Amino acid sequence: MAICSGNKESHCCYIDGRVCKYLEENTVEGRRWACGIRKDYSSWREVYEDDRYTNDVKPILDYIGIVDCGEWPRKNEICAICGVKG
Repeated sequence: MAICSGNKESHCCYIDGRVCKYLEENTVEGRRWACGIRKDYSSWREVYEDDRYTNDVKPILDYIGIVDCGEWPRKNEICAICGVKG
């Protein structure tokens, strides 16, 4: 799967219609947009074990039926913001 560069004018880090509270702008060299949790780890698997993710993000994603952040976009889906194909 392709990886988003994180440098588009906009981002796809919305949770239930609101910008994710962990989205950061210009805090990671080479990226405009970055996950504030992900930048602390070397993999999404570690993010999924972080209390911030399990308490603040995962329950909402589960409720609205969206995949975990590191799995976006799913197979055969295309991100409307950056064009990355799953």
